[in-house]
Amino acid sequence: MKEKKKEEKYLDIAPITKGRRMLVFLGDFFINFIVAMFIFNIIAFPIGQVSSGYDEKMALIDNAEKDRNQVLYDNKLLYYELDEEKNSLQLNLNYTFDLYLRYYVFENDEDVQYEVIKKYYVEIVKDESLYLNLYRDVNKSYNFFDITNNNIHLKQEYKDSLKLYFDEDDVLGEEDLHNYDTFLNNVFLFLYSEMLLNIEQNNTIPEYNNYQTVVKEVNNYYDILIVTCSYVSFLISSIIFYLVIPMINKSGKTITMQIMKIERVAINNLYFLKRKERILQFVFELVFNLAFIMFLPSFVVSFNYLFSAGTLFIVSLISLILIIASFVSILLTAYNRSLIDFISQTVLISSDDFDEMARIKGYLHD
Repeated sequence: MKEKKKEEKYLDIAPITKGRRMLVFLGDFFINFIVAMFIFNIIAFPIGQVSSGYDEKMALIDNAEKDRNQVLYDNKLLYYELDEEKNSLQLNLNYTFDLYLRYYVFENDEDVQYEVIKKYYVEIVKDESLYLNLYRDVNKSYNFFDITNNNIHLKQEYKDSLKLYFDEDDVLGEEDLHNYDTFLNNVFLFLYSEMLLNIEQNNTIPEYNNYQTVVKEVNNYYDILIVTCSYVSFLISSIIFYLVIPMINKSGKTITMQIMKIERVAINNLYFLKRKERILQFVFELVFNLAFIMFLPSFVVSFNYLFSAGTLFIVSLISLILIIASFVSILLTAYNRSLIDFISQTVLISSDDFDEMARIKGYLHD
């Protein structure tokens, strides 16, 4: 780009380098992220908890989960080892699995009660064919069982491998540990989740469904609370950094642009953006900053929850794809312009170049 000077002289105005263009975006992006996370944890989420009766709902779900699990204990579909661990579903699922595994490894008659899948389908639902079909289906992918004459037995090779788990003087080898993890995660937990789904869909144990309904309602409330507080925190922070600050700054700079001494100008005339144009610029920046929104609740939820909370993950993923595409655009285009620059018809130049151009043109730059 060249601006014609008086006396037929020209001033070369070069866009900032590719690396600096990326740093401008990343600088504002991470400042926005840090402040949005602060707003979420210190302001939005605490206010959301107080105003929505969070403590009462958490007490409600805690009691409902205890009562729901008690229904499973009463029906011999879940077992616990220690009284102090009775309310931990995850611990007791693992303990139930150990009992279930012991039955299949040693096939002692007194342990048949721990085959909770059979107990549910055969004794409670009274549908042995459904029980057998479930095992046949899972056996197609994970061939652990011999299924003949409606009898299910763990294959001898897996008995030999997994019996080491019950030997206190021995440890599982790498292959044995792999068999254990696969049997737990892909066989038992799959079958158990199918059992719980069957309970809900067919109402075979009404008491369980009553408590599970309460659990779902409170979980839905919690999801809405997390998502709402995340969007509110994101919006407040983004308005401050991409709308308020550029509006009160005569040249429309963000914080990082001020620190790095960079100007955003219209590509067709190299002038600052008008206020209406800055509002549009704010909208563009808003979309590209959504990539971090799924991480705002990371201090109050588990890591796995971040990938399942409402629309946060999907929105972040779409925004991240746009950022990657934008960086590719910076690398491939002549003027080192991102997608935002193309959409807004702008280019980023150094403040020194702009000052020199302003001096030659005869107008002052703030």
